[in-house]
Amino acid sequence: MKIKVVIAILLFVVLTMGQLPNCQTTSVTNPLKCAQCNTGFQLDDQGQCKFYTPIEGCLIYNSTSSSSGCFTCLEQYLL
Repeated sequence: MKIKVVIAILLFVVLTMGQLPNCQTTSVTNPLKCAQCNTGFQLDDQGQCKFYTPIEGCLIYNSTSSSSGCFTCLEQYLL
């Protein structure tokens, strides 16, 4: 039981320090979400940076789509 508490505390500390995997910049309003991903990774609707097959004009990817669909497009594009 104590190990689970320690792991939870460590996870919280890491996430609140902006150390999200593949994340370059965390959100100003929510440090548990990423605002900008490292090169080669795409931002999804959960604020996580993951590798998705790139879709032209996609700004935010759909994390629940089995086909890696787009959640939000750039201004010039439509879903």
